[in-house]
Order: sequence, then structure tokens, then C-alpha cells
Amino acid sequence: KAIRGLAMRQPALQQQLFPITIELSPSDAATLTNLLDDLRIMGIEAEPFGGNAFVVQALAPFIAEDSVLDVIDGIISEFRESGATGGNKKQERLAMSLARNAAIPHGRNLTTEEMTSLIDELFGCDQPYAAPNGKPTMINLSLDEIGKRFD
Repeated sequence: KAIRGLAMRQPALQQQLFPITIELSPSDAATLTNLLDDLRIMGIEAEPFGGNAFVVQALAPFIAEDSVLDVIDGIISEFRESGATGGNKKQERLAMSLARNAAIPHGRNLTTEEMTSLIDELFGCDQPYAAPNGKPTMINLSLDEIGKRFD
């Protein structure tokens, strides 16, 4: 969804009823300031709020409110590690970072509705069989293979 928002340049944002205030270190605040326009395109609308604080006004629906600080911290860390480049390459890296950091955490139990929605969203992607990093999103097992594993 982050990459689709990047391509369309029209992110689907949901205004926060109660804006989220986050406080960062001075270096993280400087990095985030440079990323604000790109993040808005991908689904995080934040503004400086004085000092090293930012207020998050709107989020894409796939970003959980309670994970905003972790998502932003992850994006800042990955941006620093990969180095700053400009243009589309930078935005693509940010979109992939956003997708990784906003993903459902490993081990979290999902409801049936959440699982169904996740599968529907996967097959709504342009490339449902591979993640942005090229890894497969699913594998096929024959009935024989399943039988061997559970024999």
C-alpha cells in the first residue's frame, strides 16, 4: 500500500481524532524533518511541534496508532543505514521501510476477519507472489508433501 500510495501520490490518510505527539532525539528530529514530505506521500502526515517534537495528524489505515513511534524510529534507522539519495530511489526505499516497519508483528494472533482481509489485500497487490525484497510470500505444497510432514 505504501508503494501504491507513492505511485499514485495520493495517500489514503485517516485524520487522527487525537493527534499523536512524539519526541525524538535531536539527530532523529533533523532526519525526520528531511523526510516529512516523502512520508506524507506514503501515509504519515506529521508536522514539527517545537524542539524535537512532532505531531502526527493523519495516518494511512495500515499503520496502527500504537506503533507510530516504532514505525518512525525504524524508518529513520533504515534511512540512516542505507544513506541519503534523492528522487524516486529514496522514496522507494522509504516505502519499503514503511511497509516493513508497519507490518503485523511476528507471533501476533489474528482474528479470522483479519486473516481474510490480509489475504484479500495480498491478492490486490500488483505482485502478490513476492515481497518488495524479492522473497516469496507463499509456497505450494502438494498433498503428498503435507502428508509427509504430518505423518
